[in-house]
Amino acid sequence: MSEPADSFSIVVTVAPEQRRADLILSGEMDMCANPVLTDAVDRVAAVAPSVTVVDLAAISFAGSVLLNFLARRHHALPPDSALVVCRAPPVTRRILDIAAMESLAAIRDDTVPRCSGCDGDGDRP
Repeated sequence: MSEPADSFSIVVTVAPEQRRADLILSGEMDMCANPVLTDAVDRVAAVAPSVTVVDLAAISFAGSVLLNFLARRHHALPPDSALVVCRAPPVTRRILDIAAMESLAAIRDDTVPRCSGCDGDGDRP
């Protein structure tokens, strides 16, 4: 079994010219992931993107840490910004549905186009 700190990773890509941030999460989102997630929220908030996309396709475990992260990310956004969560595995999607996260983020089963603001996908739900 791997160490808890090795079971989670995040890749953050910021495109300032598009005012977009992409966060790709993978592994287990347990309490050990919290410091990394907090740092990601702070770094992305500094850019003030109009769209933040969180890709959950590679998440193997999620619970309250994910919900807390998404709530913090939502509250760090400028008022005219959108938070989009995409490709959540079925169990994670169920957690998002039960927690009514669609009130904070657009929940998509597919990926978000690179120019999400161009076709209206970046609009706040």
